[in-house]
Amino acid sequence: MNNASSVKICKASVITADVSVESIAFHRGCYAVDVTFYFDISLEAYTCGSTIPSRVNGLAIYGKRSVLYGSESNSKSFSSDSCIVCSQPVTSCGCTEFLPNATVQISEPMALSARLIKGSVPQLPCAPIPECVITYFGDDFAVTGDASVSATIGIFTITQLERNVQIMIPSYDFCIPRKECKPESDDPCEVFSRVDFPNESFFPPNARPEEREKCNFECGCNG
Repeated sequence: MNNASSVKICKASVITADVSVESIAFHRGCYAVDVTFYFDISLEAYTCGSTIPSRVNGLAIYGKRSVLYGSESNSKSFSSDSCIVCSQPVTSCGCTEFLPNATVQISEPMALSARLIKGSVPQLPCAPIPECVITYFGDDFAVTGDASVSATIGIFTITQLERNVQIMIPSYDFCIPRKECKPESDDPCEVFSRVDFPNESFFPPNARPEEREKCNFECGCNG
């Protein structure tokens, strides 16, 4: 990288992310979600005397803070399929914090651009790099040299705060019929005897139904 005259970004991928949640003072129910993303940046480094670029991979770190409303809860939840996790200690106000869970989703990064910065010594972040990130690259990071790369990538993220809630769903017992239904008769004559005589078929009305309801024969209404 020290002999490179220019660089070109090829690809960016997400390695992992570190997510933490903490409450915000004087804002009850609001929490700050701090996310640190670790990216694998693939570059092509060009030297002055060579037209064939060299492929170089490096680490890019980006941090983001989001403030979300996560409500409050005074109950604790434990599960048999999770590890033992101790609750937060009692704060100075005498109450115990029940923090919600934070979930962060990130899209595939878009590699936009990269530029070589001469005279800039790369520096490792103040926070320790996760062990899985070091294992991903397979070796310790080289921090010697007089050049660094500034990469620009585009990402889309969704940050959520989650809590376990109870949902009341009404349930009903299985209903057993208590009254025995009598079977209908199979005699066609008996079935026909229960049919009302169709008077309207033989005596059509002289007026429309709405007019017939208003008709009063005692007042001289001619049908």
